Amino acid sequence: MLELFDGIYGQEPVKEILYRFLIHKSKPQALLFTGASGVGKEFMAIRFANLINSMKTPDSLPAIAKDSIQGDRFMFICPLPVGKNETSADDPYEKLSNSEIELIQEQFRIKEENPYHKIKIPKANDIKISSIRALNKFTSLTVGPDLYRFVIVSQAHLMNEPAQNSLLKNLEEPPEGTIFILTTSEPEMLRETIRSRCWHVEFRPLSEKNVSDILSKYYSIEEEEARLLGKLSEGSLKKALFIRDKNISETRSEIIKFLRYSLAGKIRVAQSVLKDYTADGDNDLFRLFFTLVIHWFSDYKRFLAGFTDGFFFESNIDVFEKFSVNFPGIEPIKAISSIERILYYVENNNVNPGIAGYNIIFLLASVIKEEFAKQKIYIN
Repeated sequence: MLELFDGIYGQEPVKEILYRFLIHKSKPQALLFTGASGVGKEFMAIRFANLINSMKTPDSLPAIAKDSIQGDRFMFICPLPVGKNETSADDPYEKLSNSEIELIQEQFRIKEENPYHKIKIPKANDIKISSIRALNKFTSLTVGPDLYRFVIVSQAHLMNEPAQNSLLKNLEEPPEGTIFILTTSEPEMLRETIRSRCWHVEFRPLSEKNVSDILSKYYSIEEEEARLLGKLSEGSLKKALFIRDKNISETRSEIIKFLRYSLAGKIRVAQSVLKDYTADGDNDLFRLFFTLVIHWFSDYKRFLAGFTDGFFFESNIDVFEKFSVNFPGIEPIKAISSIERILYYVENNNVNPGIAGYNIIFLLASVIKEEFAKQKIYIN
């Protein structure tokens, strides 16, 4: 079984479920793949579709040469831009410019080469009803015996209401020989009547090693960087790639400055370091910065306990030594707990990152200088 899903990392329970569908004569008419972004839902959908249609006989095991998303038996639906003067009666690509169509074709080509690739199309904010209506023509095409047409709806939660209504009609009376696979990280945005007509398959977060292996194989990222990104990814390839784009090496050096100034009570200087990570209310960037701060304190706790290796900030042993001399009052566990509590407020209570960062600076400063503990804290 494992060789059928070669190149797809993790998700062993999902592979077991899909393998049973492969070898069973009866196939589900609609599947709903749910789970966080960046865990391999689209790759699995593409592989499953190609595996089914590569089976020579119902009893044979399939073998595929390529994870294709194009062809007369495959329809890949994703968010698309709206063309000039486009109406819902138009073909989804009819009013798009040549440059837009070329870009979409290029994205599809990259997706076939690297099925973990997230398709990026400018101004593609939702799945148009015209994309769903195009199903009627696609499902009317004749396929050979024992073959299936596949419709993959990527980011299905981005279907607008008319598009969801149109898809529901297809699910209520599914065309013969057609299998639908919907992928989404937000199933609650889909109508219950759509969800209830699909076989639900849940994808779990990837392991750190899964993420680092994907980064090495599909994105040619060197082993050490891939390992660090995997550690920060929280099981999501999407998050790992986001972090990589933010230049993690530079961020780590900024964290040392931030901690040094905060613990020394140099509030304004610490705020200036944090400025780029609180600009425009970017919660993702803010969380990345303080996730790394938490890793620093975790490493520092291990250093104080006598450990000499296995650090995330492995090049900072000399920094740990200096901090232990200059700031002997640091309590890493207390610092981690306080920062995690404030991050919770940012994510769940819409607290402004700038205010949250200001509070963290004062919390760190108060560890060393008691007078800062009396400063007003905006988050309790």
